Amino acid sequence: MYLSDSWLKKNFFRKGMVYKSCRFIEVIFLKTPYLKRRYLNFAPNFYKNILKPEICIQIDGVNPFALRYVDPNNVERFSQLPNVASERVFDIGAIIGGDWDLRVTHDKKPIFKTDRFSNTIFYKSLEEHFVENKPWENTELVQSFFELAESNDLRWHGCNTQEDILNRCKYIDRLYNSIKREGYKTQTELLRSGDICSLKNLGYLNAKINEITVDISRNGDFMFVDGRHRLAIAKILNLETIPVLIIARHKHWAQKLLEYYNSSVDFDHPDVNSQASNNGWQ
Repeated sequence: MYLSDSWLKKNFFRKGMVYKSCRFIEVIFLKTPYLKRRYLNFAPNFYKNILKPEICIQIDGVNPFALRYVDPNNVERFSQLPNVASERVFDIGAIIGGDWDLRVTHDKKPIFKTDRFSNTIFYKSLEEHFVENKPWENTELVQSFFELAESNDLRWHGCNTQEDILNRCKYIDRLYNSIKREGYKTQTELLRSGDICSLKNLGYLNAKINEITVDISRNGDFMFVDGRHRLAIAKILNLETIPVLIIARHKHWAQKLLEYYNSSVDFDHPDVNSQASNNGWQ
């Protein structure tokens, strides 16, 4: 259960006029170079103070929007919290009890989800393509979506034809080459540089939810939510650390954080180590 009634200020005022007004103002600010710089400095405190996520209510000093830098190999298990990834933006800072961090769900055909991220057809196919130079058409991922496209079943980012699927693979090639050549960039870095320009991705919360997102279990384990393309590429490229946004924390983990903040006990964990220097817009 949620420990307070914030729930990111009741789904950002239920997406009413306040939400729509903020989104409209964000578009204007981010399309104007001078205002864009001011917005990037103003937005973190605005959202933190206006929306007051649960973790801020429970523990003074925690920045719910700060990115934590973690070893990509430590992100393996899947979060079992409900809702599609795009709607999880409204869970940022949530504290949730229950056994969601203990459950394991196995899909009938584990394309995107199984017991571990590295066991999915998606990850294994990317590894075969980028490490073993196997053509996309010969990977199990693409073969599976070719079959599904013919049967009008599961879609991969709206791909309806084999051509659509192969174009999606070209996008992954471009993403892989970009990260390999230029290094891993946060969504904010892409926003500052102008590489993000679609309305869907504009704005503070949008930039945050488009990072690799995770939940934290009762034991402090990072549980994958979304951003599978970049996570898979980071693993394949053996990157030491990647930025992630924590969406929700198990209430037992939140209690451990509270005990840390109320004592001088040494606590070595990315959820603590990132907070002093990260203002949320890295």
